[in-house]
Amino acid sequence: MIRPAAALVLAALLAGCSGGSAATSGGGQATGPAGCRTAAYPAAAADRPRYTLHLTIDPAAHRVQGTVAVAFTPDIATDRLVFRLWANGPVLRREGADMMAGPVTVDGAPAASHLADPTTLVVPRTIAAGATVHASLPFRLTLPQRAKDRISQNGTAIRLGSFFPLLPWEPGVGWALQPPTLANGETSSSPIADFDATIHAPAGLGVVAGGVPAGSGHWVADDVRDFAVATGDFTYVRRTVHAPGSVRLTVAVPGGVAEQADQAADEAQVAIEHLSRLYGPYPWKTLTLAYGPDLNEEGIEYPTILLEGPDRLGLITAHEIAHQWFYSLVGNDQARDPWLDEGFASFAGAETSGDLPYFAKVRLPPAAAGHMGAPMSYWDHNQDAYFAGVYAQPVQVLQSFGSQAKVECALRRYVARNAYEIATDADAVATFSTEFPDARAVFARAGVR
Repeated sequence: MIRPAAALVLAALLAGCSGGSAATSGGGQATGPAGCRTAAYPAAAADRPRYTLHLTIDPAAHRVQGTVAVAFTPDIATDRLVFRLWANGPVLRREGADMMAGPVTVDGAPAASHLADPTTLVVPRTIAAGATVHASLPFRLTLPQRAKDRISQNGTAIRLGSFFPLLPWEPGVGWALQPPTLANGETSSSPIADFDATIHAPAGLGVVAGGVPAGSGHWVADDVRDFAVATGDFTYVRRTVHAPGSVRLTVAVPGGVAEQADQAADEAQVAIEHLSRLYGPYPWKTLTLAYGPDLNEEGIEYPTILLEGPDRLGLITAHEIAHQWFYSLVGNDQARDPWLDEGFASFAGAETSGDLPYFAKVRLPPAAAGHMGAPMSYWDHNQDAYFAGVYAQPVQVLQSFGSQAKVECALRRYVARNAYEIATDADAVATFSTEFPDARAVFARAGVR
């Protein structure tokens, strides 16, 4: 994600420099790290959650109603089911979002549930490791108007990210129960899952979503962590790109948004093809960029779909596409370890767009320096240092190793070793230690232990 604070910093840097956008094409010609051999990605867990969504989008009523059904098989025993209702987080609540969810049914019978807090719906239930339960619940979402966030409505242009009850399970650990952030950031964590979504919308309204279209109003997304939707009076550009397998690229731009769809598709093609050469194959069949109002130089990543505003900086698209490797493919607990996806996506995206020098110039204030591994609860109280600490500082740390090719190889190996999993600080440090003997000490000085 690139959010407003990041955009302000980058805009200031770009004001005195040139070449960010122009460097995109040149950066896209690079090849993968020489001699960097990695194994094929492992298969996603066979017992991954499987969601069925039925959604009705009603722009006139400023509302989305739906049902969520999910088959869930924990790998360790648990005494509850947990659904996160991220639309009820404090940032979105201030914008006017509101979600009501329930009643819950488990294995066909009504189940008691309670809100531990506005974003955490708890269903007491003893579930043995390896046992499968089937849960379902209806929900109703009130859409905030013209919000600079992942959920927003501006007329018929609607963004729906983190908008339905989602299981925050971390395999081998259990439920991720950290509170939502007070800042513009993420605190979500969710395992790889499959989604089958039926979306009802007013006739004539354009709809795009994660995954693969499977008929009128029907979308299927396999081996992804989340599912997002956007609507609008879209103009589309569609093309096939190679990353290295064939990927159907779609750019959707609604009327009134100052983004050239052809140019956006060109930038996205350069980015996905370049990133796949460096960090491993893009494993899905589609990638969609959905533009909309209310976002400026900002983007919000979801698996196989990006929600963006106009990209005049020339690096937003590369950063968000880099998240397809660093968050979508290799997950992380974004409340506990926000630097893992934002830092690695910042390096990979800026390398793609030619903007690494700009990150190198970002000054690290005391609240950022040495706190790279801090959780979002820390950044909530140090919001002015968040971009420097979580986006720029990791880029500077990776550049301090000296050999860009070896850094790229370490990141490629990190992806291959942790594909479809939720990685940790320890996974990142261990992988970099295979390329750089001093990696553990370098990361420790930055605050990652």
